[in-house]
Amino acid sequence: QIYLVLPADGQTQALSTRSKKAERLFMDASDAYNARDYVRAMKALNKATEEDPAFVEAYILKGDIYSDARNIPEAISSYKKGIDANPEFSPNLYYITANNELMIGRYQDAKNDYEKFMSYANVPAEKRDRSTNSVHACDFGIDAMAHPVPFHLDNLGDNVNSPLDEYVN
Repeated sequence: QIYLVLPADGQTQALSTRSKKAERLFMDASDAYNARDYVRAMKALNKATEEDPAFVEAYILKGDIYSDARNIPEAISSYKKGIDANPEFSPNLYYITANNELMIGRYQDAKNDYEKFMSYANVPAEKRDRSTNSVHACDFGIDAMAHPVPFHLDNLGDNVNSPLDEYVN
């Protein structure tokens, strides 16, 4: 799954970097990513962001690689670096970041990013609706974390329980 925010019309878009070296490294990383060679892609992206610390697309692709690897905290960190480099680069980057934050229970951060996403004009109605629902989920999570409900786990005996863990957290 690639979240990289590029034009949908297939036209070539100028990258956010002015460094030809960073651009070449990014293109190498994109090729490696498409070949599923994440180690090579990440090495090239690290060099690209060293060359140009404000290279938004490089941070987004790093986030996509971490997301593919299910390393959600690192994905969020990379997406946030992209946002920090240029907060107005793409509203969709806030949406992607918020979805990841919600996934791991960072409810307030997710809520903030969903609200930032929805503050933009021309947000697709479907994503606006999903974001609105997700903000409600964030509010519920924030409240649930502030007011935890105590519970006690009881072993119901051999007729019900096995020696394995039989709960999901």
